[in-house]
Amino acid sequence: MVIVYRIVTFKVDVEVLEALDRLARRKRVSRSELIREAITRMLIEEGIIVDRKPKQSLTNNDDDVYIEDYGDVVLVVSSRKK
Repeated sequence: MVIVYRIVTFKVDVEVLEALDRLARRKRVSRSELIREAITRMLIEEGIIVDRKPKQSLTNNDDDVYIEDYGDVVLVVSSRKK
């Protein structure tokens, strides 16, 4: 599958940008990669369908946990009662 990227421009507070850059250096990834990961996580958490196939899906029946590994984001869903 080929992923097509588009350039998006937006405004962000200077302090947030500096924190983002520090995190990117610490994780040794690009600023864009962190932003893509954050947006993808938010879309998954909000229940919005992300049109990507997971690299790996695992189901653990003992714990009733479902895991999808997208490479840049790992989604873990559990239906256990807290």
